[in-house]
Amino acid sequence: MSSGIINDFECKKYGLGTTEESDYGTMSSSEDEKQDFTCESPDLLDEKQDFTCESPEFFDEKQDFTCTSPELLEAADNVRVELLPQQSRELYWSTYNAFIEWKDANRVKTISESVMLTYFGVLANKYKPSTLWTKYSMLRSTIKIKHNIKVKKFTRLLAFLKQKSNGYEAKKSKALTLDNVKKFLSDAPDKTYMVTKVALIFGLFGACRNGELCSLTTNDVIDHGKIIEVTLKHTKNKNTRSFCIEGEPLGLIKTYRSLRPENATVDRFFLTYRNGKCTNQPLGKNKFGSMPKEIAKFLQLADPEQYTGHAFRRSSATLCADRGFTITDFTSLGGWTSSTIAESYIKDSINHKKKRSREITDVIEGTSREDVTSQPEPKKTKLQSRGHQRSPSDTRDFKERTKRDALIQLQHEVDRLLATAPPSEQDRLSREFKGFTRLFDRFLQEEGPSLEWNRIQKLPEAAVRDYTTLPTPAEEVIKSMLEKLVVVKLNGGLGTSMGCHGPKSVIAVRNDLTFLDLTVQQIEDLNKTYNANVPLILMNSFNTDEDTQKIIRKYKGLNVDIYTFNQSCYPRINRDSLLPIGKNCNIDQDIESWYPPGHGDFYESFQNSGLLNKFIQQGRKYCFISNIDNLGATVDLNILNLLLNSKDVISPEFVMEVTNKTRADVKGGTLIQYEDKLRLLEIAQVPKEHVDDFKSVKTFKFFNTNNLWVSLTAIERVLEEKTLNMEIIVNNKSLSNGLNVIQLETAVGAAMKSFDGGLGINVPRSRFLPVKKTSDLMLVMSNLYSLRKGALLMSPQRMFPTTPLIKLGDNHFSKVKEYLRRFASIPDLLELDHLTVSGDVTFGKGVSLKGTVIIIANHGDRIDIPSGTILENKIVSGNLRILDH
Repeated sequence: MSSGIINDFECKKYGLGTTEESDYGTMSSSEDEKQDFTCESPDLLDEKQDFTCESPEFFDEKQDFTCTSPELLEAADNVRVELLPQQSRELYWSTYNAFIEWKDANRVKTISESVMLTYFGVLANKYKPSTLWTKYSMLRSTIKIKHNIKVKKFTRLLAFLKQKSNGYEAKKSKALTLDNVKKFLSDAPDKTYMVTKVALIFGLFGACRNGELCSLTTNDVIDHGKIIEVTLKHTKNKNTRSFCIEGEPLGLIKTYRSLRPENATVDRFFLTYRNGKCTNQPLGKNKFGSMPKEIAKFLQLADPEQYTGHAFRRSSATLCADRGFTITDFTSLGGWTSSTIAESYIKDSINHKKKRSREITDVIEGTSREDVTSQPEPKKTKLQSRGHQRSPSDTRDFKERTKRDALIQLQHEVDRLLATAPPSEQDRLSREFKGFTRLFDRFLQEEGPSLEWNRIQKLPEAAVRDYTTLPTPAEEVIKSMLEKLVVVKLNGGLGTSMGCHGPKSVIAVRNDLTFLDLTVQQIEDLNKTYNANVPLILMNSFNTDEDTQKIIRKYKGLNVDIYTFNQSCYPRINRDSLLPIGKNCNIDQDIESWYPPGHGDFYESFQNSGLLNKFIQQGRKYCFISNIDNLGATVDLNILNLLLNSKDVISPEFVMEVTNKTRADVKGGTLIQYEDKLRLLEIAQVPKEHVDDFKSVKTFKFFNTNNLWVSLTAIERVLEEKTLNMEIIVNNKSLSNGLNVIQLETAVGAAMKSFDGGLGINVPRSRFLPVKKTSDLMLVMSNLYSLRKGALLMSPQRMFPTTPLIKLGDNHFSKVKEYLRRFASIPDLLELDHLTVSGDVTFGKGVSLKGTVIIIANHGDRIDIPSGTILENKIVSGNLRILDH
């Protein structure tokens, strides 16, 4: 079935007749709609009769309510609504409303089996079978309540759903082994993982669901000294059950309980735990759902995403089955009302498999188990003498072996490369190669999108703070605030895309001053104004370090302490063999074989340089990170004041500056709430069918400026606990020799989800002035801005807060040298909204552009805009050339 469209054949199969396309899949045309859905289709006619007059059951129900007062009717409706599950009632009605909206959009008046078949035919293109069954169950209940129609009688719909389920196997959460549990409880630091450890203990001892853990109160957990009794009152099947905990885990549980705030206003047992303290905020259900993955990541288990919220209950059942639990034991443990689930765990248990294996061995050997024990040396059969027979691997096993082989081969190649390095460089390269190998291993293991689109949560109101609400700090505290700050500029990029050689930071952008000049001016002015000592840290790459070291010598006499460190240098991988293409560690000799792995490498490289520890020892608290080509990314005292002097109990560890998305920014990363944490969502992570949703300015209102404020001690903690997790960006490139290679990279903002207390701040657009193309350069060089001590300030004569949209043709304007040659002076842009220039176009002095201006020189033609020209809402095309004489 094509996406969103049901073809004629399928519509006939569903009894719908001819079709036409619409936004919601294909329904009958408006001209034939009445016929198709009311009279001419025999199937539909029968169905309509079933639900209006000929069904005695329905007829009686209708009679019951037609002569009844409105008050009783409303009361009856309320009673029927109460039959829906309390916890998921909102989801039930959301599913129902989506169906009604679809129905109304397609101008369908009735609810019949054919209509439902069509709707589920559309849904089948988007959802897996298990989700279809869930939606069917919800619609069956809500339609019965609202319309008195029994969807369960729609036999063809049921047949359709069953057909979709054929061959489908629902994904099951992975289970933690006993060794996994012991290792996590013993190795994971309590300061970070205490609440996760306690939840794990409860989950294993009681086979608890997330909702059961979430709803536990202090009165449900009774301490009897050497034993703790736990009562689960809010279970899925409404049956209360209880369990006991004893032994070593008691100490951990009692310690956690003792950390509750004395003035706690909630009675929930599980409270948010940070840095060794409990807050007054209860843990949400989604937090429990993310704990198994958190454990798997700490233990560095393969496929941590597969340890879902059901892992605690599944792990408990699996461990018990392996130790010989009976069906009765299972019913008592997990409250399963059906023996089917218990039987499945027992059948999957190691004990059961061993038993089956022994029985099969007996059959093969042609003897009983008793005979085997009485015969010290049973006669070997012909089958036995052939040794171990390896059965054919299924697809998954094949892939797993291929991945292991690829990792082993890569490790051999990395070791070979390391052996070619000078002895003085081997320690540094060894650390970097270990980071590369870990990244490569993740690349092999991770499959599919890094998140499930349907699990994205609504962004909480407090998740993004409006910049205009931030208080301004008092003058007397600013110096002490600045002493707790370091400024980091990401300086690893080259200017090759703009036709320049060397680091991008040395491109002249205004008054012959470079990005680096302006940055140093900003920090120097800050230090002079407040008698402070804010250091500037440059993260260079092997591409930019040598040139940068030469340039920063000229700043020695200024009031700025400048530090540099290099990000890692990773080998490029052959796309086919998945092996490094480099022959040795002489980077200068074969520079195309190496690459800097994106600015997400900042955290580990910053620590490896020793600077992280150095600044922590100095009492520095936060680093402000930004791209060196973002001229709007200056130190903001209001944001720094929020971090250091916040009235909140716990200051944010990670702040991301975001700004309002426009149609020009639709591909930029945005902030989302996922698994109860803020995180960055990039377009590369979005499933194809949801790319349009991602680009929607209404759905996702903000985008990431890559101006970040991060706690230094939090960086240290995350690195020590090995919980730093950033999505891998696979960057495919073709080298000058035609070889196709892969670069594995990460982005610095993607680390947000690894920190506690993330926050977004919606800042003015003026804090986002990146220069990626010459069109951006034209903006910052124009009279839209004035330069003051290294900072660009928007001209007060500009009537709009936004900047114009400028598009300059790549063929004639993409390189800085060619771009500068085409302007005798940068035009007046104060009243410009939109400018598009394509082809061979030049501008004289004193040109003024206003409104929307489009200038297009066709191939072979040239347009010279004369000096002093004023173009307002004009389209210029053709050939206009002015010759000197």
